[in-house]
Amino acid sequence: MKKIHKFNFNTENISQNGETREFSIISDKFAVFSLEILNEDGDYYNFKTKTFSSEKYRIDNYVITNGLYKSAVTFPAVTDSDHYDIRLWAPNIYDTKHSDYVEVRNEDDSINLNASSGSNSNLLAKKIFQYINVEVEIIPSVGFIGTDWGAITSVAQTITGNALSTNSKKYSFTTTATVAGDKGVTIIRQPHVDDIYTITQRQYGTAVEIPGEDLYSFIKNTSVTSGTGSSATDITLDDTCTTLRLVVGDAVVIGDYTDKTLLITHLGTDTGGMTDYQIRVNSSITWANDATVTFYYKGYYRWNIHADSSLHGLSTGVTINGGVKPYTKLSNYTETSERELEIYYKNPSEKLSALPKTTLSSFEKGLHYPAIEKSTIKPTYTSGVISKQLGIVTHLEQQTVAMANQTFKAYAYGRDKINDLTYCNAIFTNLKAELTEVTTNTSSAISNANLAVDDGSGVINNITRVKAIGIDGTSGYPLITAGAGTDGATTLTMDSSQNIEDNQIVTLLGTGSVVTITGDVEFKRFPVENTSLRLDVSKFLLMN
Repeated sequence: MKKIHKFNFNTENISQNGETREFSIISDKFAVFSLEILNEDGDYYNFKTKTFSSEKYRIDNYVITNGLYKSAVTFPAVTDSDHYDIRLWAPNIYDTKHSDYVEVRNEDDSINLNASSGSNSNLLAKKIFQYINVEVEIIPSVGFIGTDWGAITSVAQTITGNALSTNSKKYSFTTTATVAGDKGVTIIRQPHVDDIYTITQRQYGTAVEIPGEDLYSFIKNTSVTSGTGSSATDITLDDTCTTLRLVVGDAVVIGDYTDKTLLITHLGTDTGGMTDYQIRVNSSITWANDATVTFYYKGYYRWNIHADSSLHGLSTGVTINGGVKPYTKLSNYTETSERELEIYYKNPSEKLSALPKTTLSSFEKGLHYPAIEKSTIKPTYTSGVISKQLGIVTHLEQQTVAMANQTFKAYAYGRDKINDLTYCNAIFTNLKAELTEVTTNTSSAISNANLAVDDGSGVINNITRVKAIGIDGTSGYPLITAGAGTDGATTLTMDSSQNIEDNQIVTLLGTGSVVTITGDVEFKRFPVENTSLRLDVSKFLLMN
């Protein structure tokens, strides 16, 4: 029986702009094949007109007389994503078959058509995807520490490529980060590839309680009682429920009631006859005036991912923003129990009771839950990659019950985690940060340590040094010790007296207002959708 040995067809993603791809079929002499190609709309490729149309067309029962068949397919430009089903038959009636089937499977155990070869039937199938172009934005940002570091104004650079495609081109990029006029910035080290991160948004479903879990571990707020109470459920506080950010279900600890079973059932803002200073609890209690009241969040370590969301790409160490503890990480959960072991040092000539002993602690592993627990339901694949995977995520710290069905942001740092989260496999090299030199002018002549300038932007106390005509820098330029933090005319204090004339140019050394970040990037794979790759400037810059 004659055999089709190999079907050589490049199954990499097709450019949005379209392209022509050659293919070949290698077989025994006089093997017979049929071939058809359909797009996602069910249109057939016509090898004569080199176009797709609704009219059925295929190369039918073609005889390969010399063992090699070559041709090409012209794929058109598209305005939305497309895919193509390629079907190669080896008809048994013409004494032809495919080479033996070698199967390759995806992570979810589904068959990977393009990686598999041969066939156990008369049909061999392939699928090729054609995606629209996506944009990758490279931009300085401040990571998940947010406003604790300070605000910047960024200028990004955008690189365009075909979704999920590989491009061996190395792109050079230039971005800038500018701090506010009353701030200054300095470079504490050069940027590193692990300073690059991305953000995606996902959604919690319902909480999953761990057996024996303390659901009230984190203090939300404290207040004191305003007045006494005896066998009552309505407690008046010195602070409003709004200020304390209380919600129904929060635990209350007051006086002798410390077991966290006292729960808020009503808030004054939601209940008639009560004020915003009052709460109602689930049991009658007695309390004194000015008694300390501590409120606890109800929280869970483990959460289902919402049915409309997905956990694909999330992994141990990914930072989550949302809930009781903002910027907690996904982490395994393990309970351990401790017991004491008594170790005796035996001497054969002595009785056991007389031997010295040492007591050590032994830890036994109890309940264990992974950071990511995938559902037994198979994931959904879209355009050849996972687009939906349900399951449960576990946090390093509990997340408030109020997060049920709420969205959260996931921060992924480093090439591998970015790739997991976005399918963007980017290699960064030659990263460099440079300060833009800042100059200003003296607003008056000086003969002391008080430097009056037209603009104080870019200065950081005890870091900025100044250079100007009249300053002898042989033993080092003077250090600014006070006066930073002004956008506009100000007086800076130097650590030594200087003689500088009015309207002289003063150059800041070591600090500034604008940092330019450059580098190169190569995409082993572009993401499946528009993506921002962010340079976390808080890792390598210092701002006052």
